[in-house]
Amino acid sequence: MPKGATSTLAWSTVRQVYTLSDRHAGVTLTLDDGSPTWREWLERTASFAFRGHRGAYTARREQIKPGDWYWYAYHRSQKRLRKKYLGKSEALSLRR
Repeated sequence: MPKGATSTLAWSTVRQVYTLSDRHAGVTLTLDDGSPTWREWLERTASFAFRGHRGAYTARREQIKPGDWYWYAYHRSQKRLRKKYLGKSEALSLRR
């Protein structure tokens, strides 16, 4: 069973931006779409918890074929685990 995500990407209603909190590094970053920090972080992480306007899920990066990594969202609802394709890191955005 995979361990829980160590990072959380959440919408801050006070600041009106997404903030990234990492438990291990003890840092909180403000991210905007397309920033180099966002892209670099996506390449370094394997999973994160997402808390947004429309709900919450856990995003995980999975390797389907050697060299091809894809992001999937996992959400538990009514005792069922649902999986949804999010895309490759290059296509993943805060808006998406």
